[in-house]
Amino acid sequence: MHEDIKKMINDANYDDKRTLYSSFFSSGTQTSGKMNNKLILISLICLVSQKMSVDNKTVTPKDVIEKIISRTLNSNNGYDHYLIGLSIVCDDMMVGINEIDSFGLKTSAEIITKIKNILEEWLPF
Repeated sequence: MHEDIKKMINDANYDDKRTLYSSFFSSGTQTSGKMNNKLILISLICLVSQKMSVDNKTVTPKDVIEKIISRTLNSNNGYDHYLIGLSIVCDDMMVGINEIDSFGLKTSAEIITKIKNILEEWLPF
């Protein structure tokens, strides 16, 4: 990252940082209103990313989301903008983590279905 951008972010006040986060990394479009769904979604995407990285060290949460929704994310699309932000949050949350809860889901199919179900609750805009 460019040093001037880092400095600008470091010097920003709380409200400016909150606005920056909300603009690029928020999952605010989710309509379920349930904190657990957001946390489960993040955790499961991280889990799938971690499992896929065993075979492919370069896989990212963005790759996982694209595979699950069967298309490439486009940052110009409002809905995709949130999914890209979600992937970045997941990427950050995975740093230094070696154990991720599956919330009782036993198979890959169950995990992918749960991710899809939560994503379907998001408004596509």
